[in-house]
Amino acid sequence: MAEIRQLLDQLAALGFEGTQLEQDVWKNIQMNLPGFSVSHQIPYGAEIMFYELLFGKDDKGSYELQGLNATHRGEITIRHITHNGIDTASLEERMATINWKAFFEGQLLTEELAPVHELLNTLSQLGAGRDPDALGVQRELMLQYWPKGSVPWQGEKVQSIYEHKHEYRHPAMVSAPGMSLPMVSELSLKPPGEPPPDIAEQTAPGQKAKKKFRKKGPRH
Repeated sequence: MAEIRQLLDQLAALGFEGTQLEQDVWKNIQMNLPGFSVSHQIPYGAEIMFYELLFGKDDKGSYELQGLNATHRGEITIRHITHNGIDTASLEERMATINWKAFFEGQLLTEELAPVHELLNTLSQLGAGRDPDALGVQRELMLQYWPKGSVPWQGEKVQSIYEHKHEYRHPAMVSAPGMSLPMVSELSLKPPGEPPPDIAEQTAPGQKAKKKFRKKGPRH
């Protein structure tokens, strides 16, 4: 129990905190798996950072944070058009009213599904003609409102425009509490493909980082 609390405190010191995150960590630890991952996201205005936190056991059998995958998503600018009678500005307003996370997790009530299915049908019609402008708006709307991992076209051009991924690995990456995460403002100033500042190089005032992450490089 004390070890888990210490792990959660270390995560909080790195900037990873929140009720949902703690619940996900507890749930996975109780399964006693050799390793597991937990998703976490931190919004910064219109931009957002997605994290996949990678946990494993140390030599003593205690869980530790051993790596992370970080994805920076910049502000999505949706270029509204009218296509085949579909006003995409109106479509976006309707999409914004839906709890898409609950839908994809199967948590919506039966009576809540009708407007969702109507929107899905409209999205399908928007991209049916393969018009590049309409298809682009369709992709932008899905990327903006659907939970990460729900879009069926991972790696396409629209996604690569807004998202830049980086991986960090180090078996002792939690040995320097007080380190700050790369801020969205820092990432968004860099051209696509250029890695963000090394997390381990950013420390609390007066504290020296003991270890550095090994950066595996950007992926698009």
